[in-house]
Amino acid sequence: MACDVFISYASPDKKIAVAVCAKLEAAGIRCWIAPRDITPGEDWSAAIVGAIHTSRVMVLIFSGHSNVSQQTKREVERAVSKGNAIIPFRIEDIKPSRSLEFFISTAHWLDAITPPFEQHINRLASAVKELLKTYDQDDIENENSTINVEPGDKLHSQDSGKTSRIFHINRPSLRSLVFTLLIVIICLGALSAFFISRSGPISITSIPSKPFPTLAPEKAESTDSDTKEIANSTEILKSYKIDIYFNQVSNQDNLIALKIQEYLFQKIPAAQIIMAPRPVEFFSQIGKSSSYEVRYFYDSEKIAAEILVNELNNLDLWLNLTPVQVDVSRRPGILSIILCSQLQPKPTKLYKVGLQTLGVSNDEFKRLYESVLAQGFSQDEKSSSWERDQPWLAKKSTVIYYDENNRAKATELAKLMKSLTGERFGIARGSGYGIDPQEYGIQLVVHYIKRI
Repeated sequence: MACDVFISYASPDKKIAVAVCAKLEAAGIRCWIAPRDITPGEDWSAAIVGAIHTSRVMVLIFSGHSNVSQQTKREVERAVSKGNAIIPFRIEDIKPSRSLEFFISTAHWLDAITPPFEQHINRLASAVKELLKTYDQDDIENENSTINVEPGDKLHSQDSGKTSRIFHINRPSLRSLVFTLLIVIICLGALSAFFISRSGPISITSIPSKPFPTLAPEKAESTDSDTKEIANSTEILKSYKIDIYFNQVSNQDNLIALKIQEYLFQKIPAAQIIMAPRPVEFFSQIGKSSSYEVRYFYDSEKIAAEILVNELNNLDLWLNLTPVQVDVSRRPGILSIILCSQLQPKPTKLYKVGLQTLGVSNDEFKRLYESVLAQGFSQDEKSSSWERDQPWLAKKSTVIYYDENNRAKATELAKLMKSLTGERFGIARGSGYGIDPQEYGIQLVVHYIKRI
């Protein structure tokens, strides 16, 4: 099915992608999005490539997930090779990776970082409609400019009653050209026959026999059909051992691991599949705070790993493909699936945080405090938001601590507040006025001063 827009996204951003799709289609823009528009039983990779080829614009939901997704990179690369326009719709304040930056560095970005989100989607819909309108106008101009025409008669339009100029192909000139070409071909054929008859028959034995030089075969370039054939072949996986490592304290990761195991048992009955539940410390040791990926350890295993990723895409799991360095003692023929949606944050419930603000709306105050408490701090009931300056408020935004051992924790909180507000926070040791001395070791107070 032909479409105007192909929506590219990483699986964790599916809700946002679906919302963008709904808004664009409500504006009359035809969209293609996986897995909705993939026919049951249809090859996943072929469906995506086909949709990119029939679309004219790609909307990339750009986030930390899509920034490291190999699948997203392949889709963007395919869109660039097709000549499609790419509109990165940035939902997180991050820079593109080098591999993505190569393709989208010149694209016009649309930021959707600050709320409300709805206005950013509306702006995206307007931009896409204007871009498609430009393409439609270019198509009309190209059609009019590629026909060799001459002025002809006038035509009266039945709709408007106005006289308009029409054009037609100069048919007599075309017939003359064809006739002339036929005469030239006949003459050349007659001349060739004349010279051959004068020279007599050629003896094959009179030509010295020399062996033709043998040339080394050139390396054939891989094509889309070759890639598709490899991606559809699961025979190679039958000789592999597949370990599924998942976070044992996460119900989501447990369910996904069981889903993968059931699918692989049906698709590749001969494969050796090992379920490996692990504590969160295991994923910290291998350098992962959160990740869904397929790992391979030798270059010879890359094709098998790519096949495994393509197969798991049929489950709407967009896994990254990650090469891992390993010591030579590890035997080849092992692929690892890593499923860790999120590690539990380190406990910080011992610290109480009070928030005192000046010139901040109630909604912003609530949002900031909720963001701080979400990091594991406990609430201080003495927190307040002030409209007028108070004599005991700091002169600038500051995080105050009351025990020297808490200086590092105050610095950490200051960095968090900067990421939430965009403003720099200093740190200072307070005198302890109004604070219970028994709570000096666990009390932190934030003064957020937004002077106008």
